[in-house]
Amino acid sequence: MVTKNAFSKFVSDQGKAADDKSVDDELVEWLAFLSELYVRTENSLLDYLQPGVLEVRYSPIELHEELVGTYSAEQQIILVGKNTVRLTPIGTFLIGTKGRVDMEGPRGVARLILAPKGATAPQVSFSSTTNPTTSPSPPIEWVWKFSTPPPQIRYTELTDETFRTALMRVVNGNAS
Repeated sequence: MVTKNAFSKFVSDQGKAADDKSVDDELVEWLAFLSELYVRTENSLLDYLQPGVLEVRYSPIELHEELVGTYSAEQQIILVGKNTVRLTPIGTFLIGTKGRVDMEGPRGVARLILAPKGATAPQVSFSSTTNPTTSPSPPIEWVWKFSTPPPQIRYTELTDETFRTALMRVVNGNAS
């Protein structure tokens, strides 16, 4: 059974955690990460852009997340010949990642996630602070990576090469 003092401490701790970084700040950060992703993906295609052959466009979409409600974000649309590939943001308030974008083409889907810089797979950790003098953890450096589907999730760095390979895979069903 939870004592009244334990529950009071729990409520107080949750209030302090909420003050650390507001939901609005998280949303602004997410939209900045999304913009950075689109700049990187478009830059990886710069040498190939040609009307009717390879084009990059953007379209506003509405997302809904429980913590922030409905908000507007951009979806990147890549036209490769007669094929359309969409990079659709899924959200930022997700378990195990700072954000996710699905890259969907006619022959498949590739998942892009924000993961800690050195991570090669999901890392689950639990922490509990019972000593108020414990120093806070250093901030996490988030980077875009491709993620394989569950259950054996592995991450691959987002580079020009891995992006173009994934683009070929979601359009053709392979990367050859």
